Amino acid sequence: MAQSAHTRQAVLPLECPGGHGNSDERHFGVSDRREQLEMLQSRVSGKLDDLKEALDGPRTVMSDGDAWQGTRADTFGEDIGYRRTDLQTAADTLMGDIDDAVAAEPASDESGG
Repeated sequence: MAQSAHTRQAVLPLECPGGHGNSDERHFGVSDRREQLEMLQSRVSGKLDDLKEALDGPRTVMSDGDAWQGTRADTFGEDIGYRRTDLQTAADTLMGDIDDAVAAEPASDESGG
């Protein structure tokens, strides 16, 4: 069910130049799509750092025994650890997909021609 990075392709909705909803690719030049992807890359990167750290606090509380103790607490704490790892992996995969999409777009022609 998992796809390799070479076969997976992200489909990103792009805003119309006037900012009025979504449009398909034919309304955008190459540099417009790359610019949109670079803006997405910038917006997402900071949020992903927060997301990757979202379960650090609860994991620490559980591992220190500050919430409650016992077999169920241990199991719950382990589950938080697994979910933390999954969350970090998903965040890294998302950023990698965005980075790949930006790299796949030709750079804009800065000479204006």
